[in-house]
Amino acid sequence: MVQSQLPGTSSGASSLLFTPDSSKLVLATSASATVLIIDLGSAERPPRVLRKFEQHSIREGTVNGRVVRGKRHAGPSANADGDVDMTEEHADPASSSDSESESDSDVESSKRVHTTITRMAVSADGQWLATADDRRRTHVFNLDAVQHHSALPTLAAPVHALAFAADPAAPGMLVLGLADNALEVYDVEARTFPRWARALVHALPQRFVRLHDPVLGVAFDAAREGQDASDATGEAAEGAEAEGRQLPARTALFWGATWLCKVNLAERAGGAGGFEKRRRGKRKAGANANGRVEVGDPASEQQRNFKLITHYRPLLFVDFVAPGELVVVERPLVDVLAKLPPAYFKPKYGAS
Repeated sequence: MVQSQLPGTSSGASSLLFTPDSSKLVLATSASATVLIIDLGSAERPPRVLRKFEQHSIREGTVNGRVVRGKRHAGPSANADGDVDMTEEHADPASSSDSESESDSDVESSKRVHTTITRMAVSADGQWLATADDRRRTHVFNLDAVQHHSALPTLAAPVHALAFAADPAAPGMLVLGLADNALEVYDVEARTFPRWARALVHALPQRFVRLHDPVLGVAFDAAREGQDASDATGEAAEGAEAEGRQLPARTALFWGATWLCKVNLAERAGGAGGFEKRRRGKRKAGANANGRVEVGDPASEQQRNFKLITHYRPLLFVDFVAPGELVVVERPLVDVLAKLPPAYFKPKYGAS
C-alpha cells in the first residue's frame, strides 16, 4: 500500500505521528521526504493512503539560505500576501481538483532535493499538520481538506521543537523552538506571525538564549473536556498552577538535555534576565498610600515567566500524558558508566 505511492525503493520513515482521534497515521519517508496521510480504516474497510505531499522535496529559489518566491497573480480568491483564502464562498470542487492535479504534475517535473523531515506536529483538534525539515523549511497542511495550506519563511536555525498550543480558543497556534533557543509563534489560520507574541519572541532573556544545551522539545498541557479558555487565565490559573493542576492554555514547557523551562507565551519576558533570583538578607522597602514604609520580599516581585529547573538530567523525553500529569524520562550518566566494561589500560603515575 505505501510502497506503491513512493518512487523507487523505500528506506523507512524518518517520523511517524498519529492524529489525536487515532483515525489517521502521518508518515514521513526518510529517502524522498514524502508526507503520506494514511487512513487507518476500521473493521469494515481496510487502510488506504489518502494523499501524499512532496513539498519538502521540491527545489525552490534561495538567496543566502532564504526561500524566495515570485508573487502570484492577484485573483478573486487571493489575498494581499498572494495566498489563496480557503473559504467556502470561493471554494469550487472542479477548480480544486484541477489545482491538485497541476500541483502533482509540477512535483513530478520539478528538480528534487535531498532533505529529511525531522519534526511533525498535529493540532489538538486534528485539523492541522506541521512538518519541518533539516533545510529549515516548515510546511502546514490541512488534514480536514487533505491539502497543503501554507509554507513558513525559512528560519535562521533548524527547528528542534514543534507543537500546537493546547488553547481551545486558538487550536491553530503553532510554536517553534530553534536550535539557537530562539522562539517563534505562527498563527496557521491567519497565515501570519501574531502581533501579541512579538513582544516575547523579540525580547527573550539572554540566560535562556545562551543556555549551553539547545532546546529539544516543547509540550503543552492538554485542556480538559468542557474547559473554557478563560478558565486558564488570571488568578484562577495561578492558583491552579500552585496546587499542581494543569497549566494555562498558552503556557509552553520547553526542555533540553539538562533543563526544563516554563514559558507563558502571552506575557512579556521582563524581569532581570527573565529568571527568578532569590537573594538572602535583602528586602525592598517602599511607602504605601498612607506614607507608611513597608518591607516586601523581593522574591514575590520577580518575574514569574521563564521558570527554569535543572533537577532532571540528562533528559530523553518530556510530555504530558494527561491533563496535569507530566512524564519525564531521564538517563543519569552514572547508570551508564556503571554498566561499562573495565578499563583496558590504566596509567600509573609516579612509577619508574
